[in-house]
Amino acid sequence: MEKYNKLNTQIEMCEHIEDVPESLQARFCSDDKINIRNKIKVQMSLSAFDDKTSLPSEGMLSEFLSDSKILWDLLLKHLGETCKNTSTEWKYYSKSAGWTLVVSSEKRKIVYFIPLKGSFKTNFVFGEKAVAEAKCADLPTAVLTLILESKPYMEGRSFMMDVKNITDVEIVEKLLKIKINI
Repeated sequence: MEKYNKLNTQIEMCEHIEDVPESLQARFCSDDKINIRNKIKVQMSLSAFDDKTSLPSEGMLSEFLSDSKILWDLLLKHLGETCKNTSTEWKYYSKSAGWTLVVSSEKRKIVYFIPLKGSFKTNFVFGEKAVAEAKCADLPTAVLTLILESKPYMEGRSFMMDVKNITDVEIVEKLLKIKINI
């Protein structure tokens, strides 16, 4: 029992599975048949920013996004140029979602930006008219499949698109055009 408590304490001190030495992982799992992931305080937030008390700043955003900050800024600039009366607001929805930048036009939500480490995601909600428009648009097959396979809800189909390079930015710009024009 003392051996179990010592191992358990060592594992609980780690924040991520990668922090647990492999030798300890092997001993703990084989000896006690317990999933280590249940013993570790793993970051569960989708966003890189999960502290409700700390609103993300430009500096924090630049640090986390790194080179992808340019892509983030390009999309925000594009939105400002193509959609009238846009506004941005950081929202904290839950511990599992973390902080998200919501871009709206008047009272309508256009897109959600979710910062990650080194990249970001955009989250769209497309109603059936937008889905029909997406079918006719010049979108990559994988993106169209993503839209069509997302579960339909009353407010529309919610899907996320990773943004890691300029090609992704161009695809998001096409999705924004659909969202704005519907």
